[in-house]
Amino acid sequence: MPVRSLIFISALFVSVSSFATVKIEKEKLEVCSVGVRHPLQGDESRAGQDTIVYEYEDLEAAPGHPSRLRGDHVTAPAGTENYQIGENSPFISRITKINFQFSSENYGTHSFIQMCYRGPEAKKNPTGTDPTWGIYGLDLNVTLQDQASNGVPSYRQSAGLLSRVQVRCDLRSRGSLTGSPNGDENIVEPEGDFSWTSEPFEWNGSSKSIQVLLNQRIQDVPRFCVVRLYFLETKRTARLSNISLREVGINVTVDKQDF
Repeated sequence: MPVRSLIFISALFVSVSSFATVKIEKEKLEVCSVGVRHPLQGDESRAGQDTIVYEYEDLEAAPGHPSRLRGDHVTAPAGTENYQIGENSPFISRITKINFQFSSENYGTHSFIQMCYRGPEAKKNPTGTDPTWGIYGLDLNVTLQDQASNGVPSYRQSAGLLSRVQVRCDLRSRGSLTGSPNGDENIVEPEGDFSWTSEPFEWNGSSKSIQVLLNQRIQDVPRFCVVRLYFLETKRTARLSNISLREVGINVTVDKQDF
């Protein structure tokens, strides 16, 4: 079975539900971070700020304990050049809810949602082969709901919304870390044995589908991967307060092709 993560995001209150169908021990896929920035051009207004508020589950706390469910936020005042990124540890804390609160005076906000994948542990068959060997593929499907009505432009139109996808992975037998993940081993930033970035794409329609192969040799099984989905407001005009995204849906699948 493939490992999946389903995310449903509304405009004002973002609800993220993530689950994985585990086909091999320790394999995981979950929402692990968010980021926001607001660079300026010329003498643009510095009024306002953009915030992403999120809730997460602390997986090191006992189930049912009050400290297991926590909250945090990242804020980027207008003029912030670098991404302000949530300080979550992948596979130790899992993001469960997100709320985008963009109140900068002008459009121009850049934000992202990051998903983390930890590949399977190696297993040897009596024949000496490993059932986790194979070609792994990422399938990302994103939908937007922000229909224009009564002469009011949609959010994607008024903001000049573009998106792009970035994937970075550690692979077995490549780089300095060549084995399979060790038990609950976690890596915040992959070495980049595999790296891929899409061209920026417009939201002319309501959905986008992207497929990427993560490895070329069956032995180079992905160890860790991070997948970032960026949302880039390219317009620099005054932000319209009465329109926004109603919902973003993200369906992510990592699947192994048998050989």
